[in-house]
Amino acid sequence: MDFSKEVRVRLKGNELKKLNNCIFERDQSTCVVCGKYVPNTNKFHHEPAGVKKSDEITKGVVLCFGCHQQRHFSANSKILKGKIQNYLQEHYETN
Repeated sequence: MDFSKEVRVRLKGNELKKLNNCIFERDQSTCVVCGKYVPNTNKFHHEPAGVKKSDEITKGVVLCFGCHQQRHFSANSKILKGKIQNYLQEHYETN
């Protein structure tokens, strides 16, 4: 049984801005769900969201406002979560 605590990364200031820029560069400033352009003045979306979020490139994606709202508040939330997780898996295969 593994009782180790999951470490969450919390960045601030320039480090968080650098991560945001890296995520937007990787995603070419487009929403990973619908392909809409998103300026890098927006903040990336954490996946997983909520209390388990961590400031890591492998756990962040670009979402437009509409898809971000759907991810958090719509009946399609689980579908969008799956699309985001698949996208991240394609970029960061973990074995």
